[in-house]
Amino acid sequence: LALAGYPEGQHLLQDAITDHSFGGVRMHLPELFCAAATDEKAHTRRAALCLFEASLRVLRSALGFDAEFAAAHLPIDLLSGLACDESVMVRKASVASVGLLLQLCPRGQTYSLWRQLVLPLALDAEASVVERALQEVDAAVLAPLGQLGTVVPPLRRAGSRGGGGVTCGAVQPPMAMCSRLPGVLENIDSSEEMEYLRRASQRLLVQKKGCARLDLPLRFLVHVIRESLQVNPPDWRPGVWLLLEEFVAQGMTDRTLPELVLDAWNRFDGGLDLEGEKSYSRPSGIGLQILSVLELVLVALPASRSKQLEANLCHRLSSLALPADEVRNALRVLDKLSAAGMSCRSELHSWRTSLWTSLERRLLTYVRGNGSPTGLDRCMFILGEIGLQEQVAISGGVFLSLQSISANDATLKDCTAALRGHAIVALGKLCLSREHLAKQSIELFVCHLNFREPHVVRNNALLVLADLCIRYTALVDRFVPCMADLLREPNELLRKQAAMVISSLLAEDYIKFRGDLMYRFIYALSDPSVVIQHIVQCTCTEILHRQSPTLFTHCFVDVVCMLTGWAEHPAYQGAPGNESFYLRADQSRRFAIYRFLLSMLSMDQKFTLCSNMVKGFLSAYLDLGDSRRLDLPQHENQAAGQALSDILALLACKEMRVCFSSKLANQSGHGEGDTGAGPGGGATSNCPGAEVAAGALSGMLRKVVCEGVAPVLVQLKGIMEAQRSPFLRPLQRCLCEVLRDFKDELMDVLGGDVQLAKEVAFDMRMGCRINVAMPAASSTVSDPREGALRQEPWDHPAAEESAMPAAVATEPGIQLDASVPRQVSAEQTANDHHEEPRETSGKAAALTHGCVTSSVRRQEGVHADGGILDTVARSRSVRHLSAASAVPNSVETEWQEVVPNEAKTPTKRSARLRRADGRRKPGLIVASPVLTTSRLVAAAEMLSPMLRSPAAASRN
Repeated sequence: LALAGYPEGQHLLQDAITDHSFGGVRMHLPELFCAAATDEKAHTRRAALCLFEASLRVLRSALGFDAEFAAAHLPIDLLSGLACDESVMVRKASVASVGLLLQLCPRGQTYSLWRQLVLPLALDAEASVVERALQEVDAAVLAPLGQLGTVVPPLRRAGSRGGGGVTCGAVQPPMAMCSRLPGVLENIDSSEEMEYLRRASQRLLVQKKGCARLDLPLRFLVHVIRESLQVNPPDWRPGVWLLLEEFVAQGMTDRTLPELVLDAWNRFDGGLDLEGEKSYSRPSGIGLQILSVLELVLVALPASRSKQLEANLCHRLSSLALPADEVRNALRVLDKLSAAGMSCRSELHSWRTSLWTSLERRLLTYVRGNGSPTGLDRCMFILGEIGLQEQVAISGGVFLSLQSISANDATLKDCTAALRGHAIVALGKLCLSREHLAKQSIELFVCHLNFREPHVVRNNALLVLADLCIRYTALVDRFVPCMADLLREPNELLRKQAAMVISSLLAEDYIKFRGDLMYRFIYALSDPSVVIQHIVQCTCTEILHRQSPTLFTHCFVDVVCMLTGWAEHPAYQGAPGNESFYLRADQSRRFAIYRFLLSMLSMDQKFTLCSNMVKGFLSAYLDLGDSRRLDLPQHENQAAGQALSDILALLACKEMRVCFSSKLANQSGHGEGDTGAGPGGGATSNCPGAEVAAGALSGMLRKVVCEGVAPVLVQLKGIMEAQRSPFLRPLQRCLCEVLRDFKDELMDVLGGDVQLAKEVAFDMRMGCRINVAMPAASSTVSDPREGALRQEPWDHPAAEESAMPAAVATEPGIQLDASVPRQVSAEQTANDHHEEPRETSGKAAALTHGCVTSSVRRQEGVHADGGILDTVARSRSVRHLSAASAVPNSVETEWQEVVPNEAKTPTKRSARLRRADGRRKPGLIVASPVLTTSRLVAAAEMLSPMLRSPAAASRN
C-alpha cells in the first residue's frame, strides 16, 4: 500500500486490485483483512483494522475509485464482529474505522452500519470506548448540525396555521434545509437505533453542557421543524424530533419553540394535508416525540393556547382516537398542565372520572355479550393507563371483566389473541399499584405462560410478571423458573424476550441466580439464535461473573449432570425438574456451553473445578467404604455414560491443561496484559524470583496430581478393566493428558506401578505418533498391556476369541493347531524358563503360511504399502505360532529380547524384537504371558517367508 504514493505504484496497485494479480502474484485485500480480523490474537485483529483504513484511503484517495466500489470491495460486514470484540483496543479501533468509512463512503449502507456499531458503543462498559464513541457521534451528528446552523436565514414574526408561529424571511423550497441533514439521521426505521441515538446524544449533551456552540445545532433543528410544517407529516424526520427532545431536556430551548411545537402537534393530529384533505396514514413514533417535547415546553405557552391543547387532548382520549403509544404521553401532558396551574384541577378530575365510567360500561357490555369488540383494545389500554394512578377506585366488575377476556371465556364472541393480550396488560397495570389485586392474579399470569396459549398472550404475561417482580419481588420469586421455562420455546421472539427480561432482573438484583433459573439460563448459552446467545453471554460475563467470580466454578459439575440428564449422583442434583432442558442428543451444544464457562474461569478456579470433577464426581465410582459406590454405566448413550464421558473429556481438554502443566500455569499467572520486552515474552520471566515461584508451582502441581488426581484415576481404571467398561479408552486418554508433563517421573506419580507406567508412556508415544505422523491413519494399534487393543471401541477378549478360526485352540500361552498334538516336555519348558538355546528334531507342528498371514494382518493391521504395522501385539496374536518350530542356533545371536531387568521373571510382560546392533526390526512385535528368547526366535523363523518376500526385501 505504500506504493500508492508513486504514480507507477498507483498503476500497479490498480491492476492488482482489479485483476487480483501483482507482478504475477495474487494479492487479494479482502482475504487478507478476513484472515487478520478473525485471528485469535487481539493485536492481529487491531492490525486488521489498520489494514482496512489504509486500504480504504488508497481505494478512495490515491486510486480514485468511487464509494460504491470501495465499500463493496472490502468486507465491511466483519466490522460488526470487531465492534463487539472482547478486547478494548479492538473496540476503540473499530469506532475509528467505521467513522473513516462514513467519511469516505457516505451511502445508505454505511449510514446504517454506523448506527448499528457506533451508537451502542456509546453505552460500553469501558470508559475509554465510550469516550471514543461519543467523539465520533459528535463528529457525525452535532458538528454537521452546528455548521448548518451558521447558514440558517434570519427570522421574522408572522402568523401561521394553528394560531401563530415563526416563518422565514425569504421564500425557500419546502424541506430545503431538511435535505442537508447528516446522513446518519436519515431513514432511521429501527426502534433500537432510535433508543441508542437517544442515549448517546443524551450522554454527549451532558458532557458538553454549557458549551457556547450548542446553540447552533439547536437553531438548525428549530429551522428544520419550521420547514416541516410546509410538507405532510409522513415526510418528517424522527431523528430531528429525538434530538430536539434531548436538547430541551438539558434546558436548552428557543423562545419561539413552544408555539412551534404546538403548531406541529395540531398539524400532525389533524391528519390533513396541505389542501385540507385527509390523504395519508398517521406515521408512528413522531406523535410520541412531539408530545414529549410539548411536556417539556408547555409552561411557556400562552394561556389561550394551553386551553386549546387541553380541550384537544381530552376530546381525543374520550373518543378513543389516539393510538396506544400516544395515550400515556397525552395523560402526562394533561397532568403537567394541571400541576402548572394552567388548567382547573377539579374539571380535569371530573373528566377523568367520567372517562373511567364510560370505559367501564363499555367493557361490561362486551363481557355480557351485548357489545362489539371494535375499539375495545384502545379502551382497555386507556383504562390501564388511568388505573396506574392509585386515586382511581377499581370496581369488581372491571377486574372480573378483564380476567374473563384474558382467560378467553367461552361466552365471549370474536375474542382474538390480540384482545386477550391487551386484557392481560390492562390487568397487570391495575395490579402494579394495588398489592391485593396482584396477590389474586399472580397465578393467572403464570398460567398464561403455558405453551398452549398464543404467543402474544404468553409474551404479555411474561412482561407483566417482570414488572410485578420489580414491585413485589417476594410475590413473584417462586414463579421465576416458570418465566425461565420460555428459554426453550421454539418461537425465537419469546426466547429473546425471556432472555432480556431475566437479564434485566438479574442486573438489578431483583432475582437470585440459583436453582432451576441457573440451569435454564446456562442452557440458553447454546441457543440457535446468535442474538440470544449474545444476550446471555453478556449477562454471564458482565453481570453474574463480576458479582460472584466463583459462581460458575461451583455449579459446573451440576451443569454437566443437568445437560446430560443424569440425576443419580448423590452430590450433583441439577437434572431433576429440568427434563425439558436436557441436551443428551446434542453433544456440540453441550461442549459449546462448557467451552464458554471455562473461558471465564481463572487458573485458581480451574484448580477448584478439577478437584470437584475428580474428588466430587469420579470418586463416587470408587469403593471408599463410607458410602455406597455408584455402578459404572454400561453404554455411552445412557445419561450416566454421557456425564462420565463429558467429565473425562473436560479433564483432558486443552482448557484444563493449566491444572496439570506448570508452564501453562505460569503463563496464566502472568496474565494477558504482561507484554514485556524480554526474549521470553513476559517481563516477569527474567525476575530473580520467577524461577523460585515456577519451581514452587511445579512442586505444588506434582503434589496435587500425585495425591489427588492420579490415585482416583488409577483406581477407576482398575474397576473399568475388571468390568471391561467401554469408558476405558476415554479414561486412558484422560490419564495420559493429566500425566503428560510428568512423563519423566511416571513411576513416582503412579505409586511404583511398573506396568501402568509402561502403558501410559506407550499411549503418550503412540498418541503423538498418530496425531503428528499419521493424522489420517485408521489402522488398529496394539497396546503393551495383555488382552487390550487400542481401537474404537475397545475389544474384549471374549469377543476376539469367538471370532478366531475353529482350527485354533483356546489354551493360554502359545497355541497349536487342534489337529497337531502339543509336544512340549518338562525339560524343554525348564530350558525355556532359563532362556537357554535348545535343539529340536526339526519337526514343527504349525499353521499354514496363509493362516499365519491372515491372522497377523487381521489382528495387527497393515500399512498402506503392505508392510506389517510396527506395533505391540497381544498374547493372543501369537496363538497361531507353533512352539515346536525348529530354529537354528545361529539365529539366536542375531535377535535379542529387550525387557527391563526387573521383568526377567516368568510373569506377564511385553517384549520387542530388535537387531543385535540396536536397530528395531520392521516386523512383528509379540507378547506372551511366558515369553522367552527361544520362543521369540521361533516366532521370527515362522514369519521369515513373509519377510523374505520381494516387496519386503526391497523395503528392507
